Amino acid sequence: MKKLMKELSSISKALLALAEKLEHVADTFEKEDVQVKPVKETAGKKKAAPKKKVTAKKAAKKVVPKEIAPKAAESTQASDNGSLLEIIHGLISAEGTTIAEIREKAGLAPRQVSNALYKLTQKGLIDTVSRGVYKKNNH
Repeated sequence: MKKLMKELSSISKALLALAEKLEHVADTFEKEDVQVKPVKETAGKKKAAPKKKVTAKKAAKKVVPKEIAPKAAESTQASDNGSLLEIIHGLISAEGTTIAEIREKAGLAPRQVSNALYKLTQKGLIDTVSRGVYKKNNH
């Protein structure tokens, strides 16, 4: 029992040391500033807001790439989750469609496509052919 307690104590100390190192790394990333491009001024509109500093940690949280963001925003704002599933279900062929093809056609973020594919699979509307390839269910 004493041996087990010593091992647990050793593991606890190692975890604390790792936690401290992780905090140090997180602090380092937070100190690095990333510049955000200001909004361009247009005639008759208010001036653009001054440049804001964003920490690297906040910048890393951005999930939607810039080239995909407008399409994804339009499709999710104009519709509810149910119609998003319908859109993705409509893009999947009976022979099989890859995730990359679905993302390209729908213009959605990877997380949105992944969540929709999961829900469609759970509902039994699609089947997994292989990793990253889905087809419509024949039932």
